[in-house]
Amino acid sequence: MLFAHDLRRTTAITTLITISLAVPILVSCADLPPHESETQEGATDHPMSGVVDGFHLYSYYAGSAFTAAEFVGSGSKRLALSAPYTTKQLEHVIEPTRMAAEQYGVPMYVEDDLLITSLFDPAIAEGKTVIMMAYTEDVLEDYHALKELRKTALAEGRLDESDEEIAWKFGRLLSYSDETIERLLSESHGGRE
Repeated sequence: MLFAHDLRRTTAITTLITISLAVPILVSCADLPPHESETQEGATDHPMSGVVDGFHLYSYYAGSAFTAAEFVGSGSKRLALSAPYTTKQLEHVIEPTRMAAEQYGVPMYVEDDLLITSLFDPAIAEGKTVIMMAYTEDVLEDYHALKELRKTALAEGRLDESDEEIAWKFGRLLSYSDETIERLLSESHGGRE
């Protein structure tokens, strides 16, 4: 039979054990290196870092790659672009992206000189690499033809008049709706038509 004074003694011993175990744990936690997400380049700048506790940038990018590969592989999208990656970020995401492309049977292309059109802010991928996934190799050929079209227009001094046509073709290659292309073009022109 347990008496009140025994119960108090058991509680006191349990409290003492708990406190003595907790102190070393607290001390060792203070000595731990920063959470891995805090050391990932760009992780704290990503909008999800403020929403998802313990946000892990490279896992996010890997998941995005698998999602893009599924969309492209199913035919829902002809061409998908990754986020623009720094060299360090690319080192971490290239293999998961390659796995995603293989799993869904889609060609992958690493682009370090993304086509510049008024569809997107040209600075978005400046000095960075984008990974493309295409429904077929023909889609990648269409993309490269657009780059050549821009290069020719630039060399001939008619880039201003050709840019919107190239942007529309790029938008369609990305399977964007006409409304989305119009919105992106309007935004890039500062809302001017």
